[in-house]
Amino acid sequence: MTKFKTLLQLQKHFHNERVCFEYLELKRWNGKPECPHCGSEHYYRTKTRFKDRGLDGYQQFAAKL
Repeated sequence: MTKFKTLLQLQKHFHNERVCFEYLELKRWNGKPECPHCGSEHYYRTKTRFKDRGLDGYQQFAAKL
């Protein structure tokens, strides 16, 4: 991760929500998301969340919990 020297540099880097979500996903799961409900790594991505088809049916989860 880049060290930002100014707030403006930080704002330019995190210029939209998708970039922010990708950063949170990287920090939370080290780039390999897994379902917190069942531990599965089999999921599909929606706009801001992941969905997993586990034993309990479909579960949604996100990096910003």
